[in-house]
Amino acid sequence: MGIKPSGLKKWLISLVGMTIGFFPFLAIAGPMSFNISGQAKYFSSNTNDNNSVSTNFSGAMTVDPTGSSQNFGEIGQITSITFSFPDLSIPVFDTIATQDPLVAQIDEPLAYSVNLKNADNDTASLSFTTPNSSGTLFGTEFGSLTSFSGGTIFQGQTGTISTASGDIILQNFTGKITSNNPSSVPEPATLGIFSLGLLFIGAFIRLRPHTQVTLIG
Repeated sequence: MGIKPSGLKKWLISLVGMTIGFFPFLAIAGPMSFNISGQAKYFSSNTNDNNSVSTNFSGAMTVDPTGSSQNFGEIGQITSITFSFPDLSIPVFDTIATQDPLVAQIDEPLAYSVNLKNADNDTASLSFTTPNSSGTLFGTEFGSLTSFSGGTIFQGQTGTISTASGDIILQNFTGKITSNNPSSVPEPATLGIFSLGLLFIGAFIRLRPHTQVTLIG
């Protein structure tokens, strides 16, 4: 039993359509990694010097896009983070104390905030934008991490931190969070196996004997 050219063409078009339609299901969300970089200003808390000093910060964080918040539901969660000031003798901030989305006010960007601690129990907080990634609760929009691909750090500060040169307070954080993740398009090997499976299914259905029922009046 052969397949007519017109039938073959329709079958191939259907196969391509099925493959494209299943792309979103192949690109399964997994942990996402990001780099953190920027600058902060610090002031000495035990002098009358009002001149600020700039210093760099850097770090990395991992996000689970499917993570849930007790108050906001499935909005994604930061699962790990390291945040440090390389030019200062301060332990790395690597313990997440709290994290929450920021409710978007008029003319304010979608954003997310995380509060951190280090080994000396010093505290730090930073807020960053979450463009194109949001959630809604009772009609109010807020930032989320479900589709987060990077953002801008626009706010942040530490508590008072003791250093060899005196107590300091870091604030006015500005910087960026950039993605380390490859494109979400499925790998060629994955697409190949998936398409081959569809091909076999389609061939099986196409070649399966058809039963014709004739009604006798």
